[in-house]
Amino acid sequence: MGIIFTGIFFQDDVFDCLRDEIPVHQEDIKNRYGGYHVACCYKPTNNQLFSKEIVDSEVEVEVTHIMRGNGVTAVAVNLPKELKGYYYSKNIPYITLGVDFPHKPVEGGSISSEKWEKIDPFIVRGRIGYLKTRKE
Repeated sequence: MGIIFTGIFFQDDVFDCLRDEIPVHQEDIKNRYGGYHVACCYKPTNNQLFSKEIVDSEVEVEVTHIMRGNGVTAVAVNLPKELKGYYYSKNIPYITLGVDFPHKPVEGGSISSEKWEKIDPFIVRGRIGYLKTRKE
């Protein structure tokens, strides 16, 4: 099995927490994305994989902004200190909440900073891990 990306993965109930914390934006999240995650590294090399000690551990992520644009609604997050050296994207870390057809969740990474709205920060919890390909 190959690894598609490294990241933090959240249970679907994280959507309820996010929705409760930012209720004024519920209308922007008509088309729920699901599969909530923060991607740290797409197609990682062996040197970019997490250390075995932190894989599957639970971490806290601080949600700081809501972002809307490119057909995507997402929230910007601050990564936990455990992952600072493992983030290889040029984009700010984010969790996609909703996607309008025909857009794709990855488009959240290109939302310009002018479209970010600061919100009262709050914490969500997820697990460190990998999204792997299906058996080849």
